[in-house]
This record gives sequence, structure tokens and C-alpha cells, in this order.
Amino acid sequence: MFISLFLVSFLVLKAPVKASAIASKSTYLYLCAASYGEAASNCTGGTACTGVESVCAIGQACFAVPLDACVESDVRTNATDTNVFDAEIMPSIAPTAAPNGTLELPAVFPTAPPGQPRLLYVCGANYTDADMNVCVNTGCPSGDGCDVGLTCFAVPFVVCGATTAMATGGTTVASVSGTMVSSMTDSTSAMLEDSATGPEYLLRRMVDSVLAFRDHIERLYTFRCDPGTLAECTKGNYDDCSSVYRNQRCLDSLGSNACGSNCKVLVDETQTAVRIPTKLADSNGNPTDPHVIESVCYSRLAERYMIDNFKQGRQMYFGSFAGSFRIIPARHSETCGDFDPRYRPWFTAASSGPKDVVIVIDVSASMDDYNRMELAKEAASTVVKTLSAADKFALITFSESAVQTLGEGTLMQAENENKDMAIEVINNITVDRKLTNFYAAFEKAFDTIEAEYSTGCNVAILFLTDGKITTGPGKNETIALVNQRIHNLETNSNQTTTIFTYSLGLKADHNLMKRLACETKGIWTQVDDSTDDLITAMSSYYKLYALGLGQGGNEDWVAWVEPYQFYTGGRNGTSVSAPVYDRSVTPPLFLGAVAVDMLMDDYELALGAEASSSFLLEKLVRNSTSRCPKIELNECELEAFQKNIGRDSMCNVCNDTAIASVTPNVCSNQGDLPSDVWSNTEMKGTNFTKRACCEVGQDVPSSTCSATVLSDSTTDSTKLSSKEVIGICLGVTVPVVLIICVMCVRGRNKTCQHASTDARTDTESVKVDPMIHRMSSSINESVSVIAPPGMTPSAPPLNPSYSSTLEAEYEDAA
Repeated sequence: MFISLFLVSFLVLKAPVKASAIASKSTYLYLCAASYGEAASNCTGGTACTGVESVCAIGQACFAVPLDACVESDVRTNATDTNVFDAEIMPSIAPTAAPNGTLELPAVFPTAPPGQPRLLYVCGANYTDADMNVCVNTGCPSGDGCDVGLTCFAVPFVVCGATTAMATGGTTVASVSGTMVSSMTDSTSAMLEDSATGPEYLLRRMVDSVLAFRDHIERLYTFRCDPGTLAECTKGNYDDCSSVYRNQRCLDSLGSNACGSNCKVLVDETQTAVRIPTKLADSNGNPTDPHVIESVCYSRLAERYMIDNFKQGRQMYFGSFAGSFRIIPARHSETCGDFDPRYRPWFTAASSGPKDVVIVIDVSASMDDYNRMELAKEAASTVVKTLSAADKFALITFSESAVQTLGEGTLMQAENENKDMAIEVINNITVDRKLTNFYAAFEKAFDTIEAEYSTGCNVAILFLTDGKITTGPGKNETIALVNQRIHNLETNSNQTTTIFTYSLGLKADHNLMKRLACETKGIWTQVDDSTDDLITAMSSYYKLYALGLGQGGNEDWVAWVEPYQFYTGGRNGTSVSAPVYDRSVTPPLFLGAVAVDMLMDDYELALGAEASSSFLLEKLVRNSTSRCPKIELNECELEAFQKNIGRDSMCNVCNDTAIASVTPNVCSNQGDLPSDVWSNTEMKGTNFTKRACCEVGQDVPSSTCSATVLSDSTTDSTKLSSKEVIGICLGVTVPVVLIICVMCVRGRNKTCQHASTDARTDTESVKVDPMIHRMSSSINESVSVIAPPGMTPSAPPLNPSYSSTLEAEYEDAA
């Protein structure tokens, strides 16, 4: 023991001083970094900011990092044994002891250089609370002044919109974007009841929430290759079909038709679950693609953040560009392996923005060969399903002439009713065994777009054929028509049009399809009858927009989807989503999309009245189409996208050296990737009723539920006896009575729903690895932030806590 202490003391004294701290449980280092996460991950090599001579570089701030957070994050990188703390870390840090173990601040804080991001100092119960509620929580410019139980946190600067201003005086926190409403003053409640400001405030809060989630995932992405991240990922996740959740419960609020009328579904509100499509996994359900494995592992670091937000009533989830999906709360899926987030409206809306989409399908005779028509119909249906209510769409079929198969010469809004109608029409398409006229097909497509019912945003024409021109104007005339109509849309409507051409099978005119794409700055994909996936090819068109959406002019892009019924709880709501990028490269690389759910109940609370789904839909569409994304890819960026499809798709206008990658690189330490990411697979091969159906109050599946469902599904109904006739009569009458009763009970209990959820979440015990907790917050909760001279905390405009500097700060921010 004495020898160990001597060695530690000797190494500490010999080491160079990197930062001032204290050797006690309240130990801090002061380091320059662009973010708290960067500072905490580079404690032994970061620039110290302990004196006037230690000025942080432009784009950096001085962060107070708890020593224990530094130690764990660095030790896990440099060694597997955390007992090497003294030998591995202490020599590099040389902390200075403070009397009585109190926080010893540097004598002089550095002055923030011009252009350095400003911070806001806001009180909160934790960092997430301060960050999410920066516009409403009490400010703490001097580093203190927070109520008992609250801490002063430094959070990124934001500009609060005029409609988000809370009434002055006594406001602490108002959490209205979920199932909880707390700590509202009378003036706050009055504001929420004001239909002119309440709903706007709530929608703004939802946007702030999803953008904060986006920022968090983007920060965690930088840790994706860290050996510690990958090591902790081994057996560190829960599958949506095969895992038993550690804190699963049977709640009365979550049911499923598959469990029958008397049973509910197990759910764990203290952890996340992961879904991976079967085609991306091995026989044990483990992901096989490196991108998928990495996304599972770095998104795991967000679990603490997601848990904290779910406690505030926010169901949230992240879908990666590679196909993995993480969601809170954890619950079992009814069908396994068929969920792919990349084909969901919230995902494509976030990654492409509002747009006009016209699907053009060849129905000439040859489309009957090799099951091509069925493939085309399935692909077209998939594209339609991915559209959001902010999009407009049309379906054109052609042979000798072209016909718009749905609508009356205009685009249709992609709301659910119209999409369902379109899919029914698509399923009934048949070939007509006539000749092929490309010119007529494109002419009809552009006529439809120009019929004054457009989004006014980007235009995508998806053109599918398996043949060649056999009637009508020829190749040159067709290409000239397309270019002229593209020019007309750009000149008259300021719309950018992209032609996506798909040539199916060996007999298609690949040269013309490629010419059409290359001469119009579009994308061509060749799809083989036997090996290639037409569904994936056609439904991936949004990826081009995702590449451009990360560039300048599209900052803080979000998208809303049409209100729908949530599986969790069966209540109606909507989702707001945002794209996620690796912004360390140019162009920024698309990583996926995050989303946060909002209940209709909360919107009605903010509105002060009941609101129909159509009313909210109209509001969300206006919000989603208030600006159009700017997609301005240069020729080499466009060719990089073509190269990602295949070299045959390239237009060869750039040298290979000028073509950057459009997909993220995999980690170089591939040997560190986990081969088994699941905590357990105890339910593998078990059907949904046996692994998820339960009785309220229990924490395990119920055999009674399974037996009930099985009995119901195997009833013989081949003939009707007199008793069965009576049973049918009762079966019609009783449900009607029950429905009336349920409606009455729901009306009586509606106001209790928020309170019951609040009570439930406040008493939950969450077991989460402490390392994940540290990496999930940008400021450790124990840090009491003091404002350094020359870097005076700036105020979020219209936060009443900073009313004395409101006008000056708002002008400065603008």
C-alpha cells in the first residue's frame, strides 16, 4: 500500500501541470474545447484555461470538467482495467489540492476571442432541463441564484421566438411537450390558453426538443470508433423481439389487438430498444454491416438522454442511414425484422423536405415479363408510403399515350387518405400490350406539376421503364423536352427538378436512360431482373436530397408528419423529425434522422379547446412548407452520389480525385466491433403473445393471455346453430353498449391522464451505466458554472429572467 502511494505521489510531482483542479471528490479541470464532450474526452491532451495567458482558440470555450468524468472516459480508451487510474491519468494531470475539498476556480478566466460561441447560464434540475427550457427557465448570469434543488448550467446560445416568451415573474419551468404539465404560474396558464400563442409555443418547444436531440446524436457520433464505446456495446442492447427487458411492466395504457381485450403489452420505460431489419442481421439477429453495428453502439450512448426526456413525456427515436432504429420506451414488436426506419414518412420528410414527386411507370407489353409489373407496383407503393403530408404527388402510367391514374390533372397532397387511395390504384395497374412513348410520359408529368397545386419546392420525377421508344418523338426530342420543361419550372416557379431514371431488365434502353439523367443533372439506376432490388433503388431517391440538405441555407431543418394513432397507448399525435449529419466534412454526410412525438392531448391543452386531426394537419403542413430546402450540389458532389449507386451510373464529368465520399467511412478498428450486441435473447423464436402479452400489474408475460388469444383464433365458425345466431345478436349489441360506456369513461378521465403519468415517471428507478450518463450531458450536473470576466453570459432573447438586457441581446443576436 505504502509503495503504491509513494509511486503515485512521485509520478504526480514529476508530471507537467496541464490544468488546475482539486484532489478530492469535487475535482475539476479547466480545458478549452468546442464542446463539453470534446473536453471530457481529451483531458490529458487538451489545452488548459487556468490563467490569463491560456486563451482558448476561436470556436472553443473554457469548460469545467469533473476529474472523475475525465478519468473514466480516458481510462476506457487507454486500458481495460479502471484500477490503473493513478498510473495512467494522474501523472498527466497533476491536480492541485484545494483546502477542505472545495471548488478552486482559476485565478483569471480567459477572455472569449471574437467569434467564439456564446453560452447562456440557466437554472435547471439537470443539464437536459436547462438545455430544453433555456427560453423559460430562470437565468443565473452570476453563476448562482438558482432555487433549492436546481443548478446553474452553461448551455448553447439560442434565439427564442417572440411567441415562446413566458409571462414575466415567478416562472420556473413549464413542461408542456409531453404528458406532463408542471410548475406553471397563472400567467403561464393564461398564455397557453391563448390560441394565438399557446399552440405556437408548444410547436416551438417540440422543434427545440428535436434539434437538441439531433445535436446530441451528432456529438455522440464522434465517439463511434472509441474502443470503450464498442466494448461497452457488446451485450449492451435490447432487441425488440428476442430480449427480456430488465424493468418491464404491464401498463393499463398499452394494449394490442394481438393480446385480446383483457390483456396489455409489456413495456420498459427505463431503457431503449433496438430494431434491425432481418436482411441486415445474421441468424442470431446481430447486425452484420459495420455501419449498422457502429450506429447501434454510438446511439447507445444516448440512452440516458432519451430516458430523461421520456420522463418529461417525450417519446423519441433515432433511425440511422444504415437501417438501425433505437426508441424509448422499450417494447416488443408484433412482427419481427420487417421495420426499416428509412421507409417511414418521418425519416424521409426529415431528410428531403417538402417536394413534388411524380411516379411514371411503363405499362407496355414487355412489363409482363419476369414479374416486372408486380415489382414496379410494389416499388411505387413503397415510395408513396414514405411521403409526408407536406409532399404533393402524382402517378402516371404510359404506353402509346400517358394517363394520370389518380387525381384530375393536378398533384395530390400526400395525406394518409390519398396515399391509401393511390396504393389501391397502383395494385390494380395492368399492362396494355401497346407501344412505348417516352415523350408523352414526360409531357404528362410536367403538365401535372405545372397545374398550380405544387409545393413550390423541389421536384422529383421517378421514371421506370423496361424498354425503349417505339412510337412518338425520338430520343433527342424527348431529352430536349425534358430540359425545356425543367428550365420553365426553374424560371417561372424557382423549382429545381431532378430526373431519376430506372431501366429494368436487359432489354431496356440503358443508353437513353443514362443520357436523360446525365444531360438533365439527374440520376440513373440500372436494375437487373434477377439480382437487384427495385424497391430499394426507387425508394432511396430521397438520399440525394439528404446530401444537399446538410449544406448551408438549410440550418435547423425539421419536418412534421400527419397526425396518427400511436402504438404506445393508442392515443393520437404527431412527430417532428430532423436530419442528423457528420458536419466535420464537406459536404456534411447524412447519418440518419431523429424524431420526437407530440400527443394531440397536449396540443389541445395549449389550444384551450379540442382540435381535430385535420385542423392540426393544416397547421403542420403550413409549418413544414414555410420554406423550401436548398439543394445545390456541384457536379462532383452529384457524381459522388452517382458513384455510390455504381460506376455505370456515373456521368464522368469529374476526376476520381475530385469525388468525395457521400457515405460515412467505417471505423478503421474493425476488429473492435462487437459480434454480439444483445444483452439477452431469451425470447428468441417466441411469438408476440407469449413474449409481450401480460396482465396489468405483472412484469412477465401471461400464459392466460396467450391461451385466450389462441382460443379466440381457433373457434370453429363453419356453421351457425341457433345458439350462435343468438350469440351474434348479443355480439353486435354488447360492443355498442361498451363503446358508449368507454366514451363516457374516457371523457371523465381525460383530465387525469397527465397527472397519472407524472406520478408514475417521478417514482421510477432507472439503472443506467454512469459512463453513459456522463457522455449524455454536455455539462456534468455537479458543476456550478461561474461566469468568467470578458465572457459575460448572454441572454436568450425574450427570456424574462434577463429582461434588463433583453433589447440589446436581441439586436446582437439578429
